[in-house]
Amino acid sequence: MLDRFSNPGSLPTMVLIKLRDLSSNFWNADTLYVLTPDAASARRLAEVIEQEGREVLVHDDQRDVESALGSGREKRAVVSIWWDHRR
Repeated sequence: MLDRFSNPGSLPTMVLIKLRDLSSNFWNADTLYVLTPDAASARRLAEVIEQEGREVLVHDDQRDVESALGSGREKRAVVSIWWDHRR
């Protein structure tokens, strides 16, 4: 499994749970992240997702988005959707 960690000197807490479950062909993740071109697009997408009964957040604070993406060249937004696979 290829991934990126903020502290490469030690193992991160709960991040390798995906690796633990790979042998069972299970990708242990519960949040989908969608990069959108701008905040307005993110809000429109969130409205559609909420109609499906999913838990959704719009991340449109530019500092947060830039920090998460590692860049600040574009005004993007991120939509995060918590996904319960047992539903």
